[in-house]
Amino acid sequence: MRPLLSTSFVSTAIRIVIGGIFIYAGIMKMRDPAAFAKAIESFRMVPRAFIPALAIIIPPLEVLAGALWIVNRASVAAATTILGLCVLFAIALGAAILRGLPTSCGCFGAALDGSPPKVALIRDIFFTAATAYWLVLQRAAPREKR
Repeated sequence: MRPLLSTSFVSTAIRIVIGGIFIYAGIMKMRDPAAFAKAIESFRMVPRAFIPALAIIIPPLEVLAGALWIVNRASVAAATTILGLCVLFAIALGAAILRGLPTSCGCFGAALDGSPPKVALIRDIFFTAATAYWLVLQRAAPREKR
């Protein structure tokens, strides 16, 4: 009998939970791209000319990466994409906090826009660490189990 918190269970849980969160976040942002564009602009890190394109590209990328990760197809690529997005989000949130900008996280679109930047940063660091851990587990797993 395998323990409940086996490496396989933890790996699957990370994949499903974080993948699902990214699907949800992407869908919520797609529902109101103008609000997401406004959130991106509030970070004052991207030239205004690029903001509309980012507001259109990022949400479907989140949905696609989350869905591929959940169904375990191209899962290393999907997890790597999610890890990259988490790192970018953490940098943006950290920079906004350090500069004292009155930003709205924009993480879940207008649905849950009430997260203070420090809470969003802590959440993002957790997602980053869990995704990185999942990727480490994949590299350590025997080839036939991938």
